Amino acid sequence: MIWTRNNVRLGGDATQSIPALVAGAVLSSDGSNLLWDQRLELLDPTGSTGYILSTDGVNVQWIPPPAAPEVPIEDGANYTIVGDTMHQWGTAPASGFRQTSVSITFGTAFGGNPHWVGVTPTNATHTAGGQIGVAAVTSKSTTGFGVQFDTDDFGQSNAEITGALAFDW
Repeated sequence: MIWTRNNVRLGGDATQSIPALVAGAVLSSDGSNLLWDQRLELLDPTGSTGYILSTDGVNVQWIPPPAAPEVPIEDGANYTIVGDTMHQWGTAPASGFRQTSVSITFGTAFGGNPHWVGVTPTNATHTAGGQIGVAAVTSKSTTGFGVQFDTDDFGQSNAEITGALAFDW
């Protein structure tokens, strides 16, 4: 059985009619009138594998992505430099107490005090109880910084720092 509908009608004003067809346009409305809008379509991507869609402000086009910039990488004994970011690491000594501290000297002095020095402990083997020392940067200058670690475990004997505390900065 085939069902057909022969009484399709426009909604709204009875005097309204669908405008004459326009190639490449889609039927739209401004709220009162039916009109044809030009349809913006993406370009055929055939043959554009790996390309990205772009525009020059007027035309849409497929272009090859820009080449990744060369980023210099330098590895040292206790540092890695990627571009203009340096990642360093070292240790604070065992102290036998809940606190230990160390002073770090930068290999190259800054032109002014660094705004921020981030310190992250990288092991949990420096206390018998597995506590991780909380870092506090206690000083910073153009040539280095001081950092103190504290297990802050309210006097528990297994919170004493008995091994080297490895950390990154």
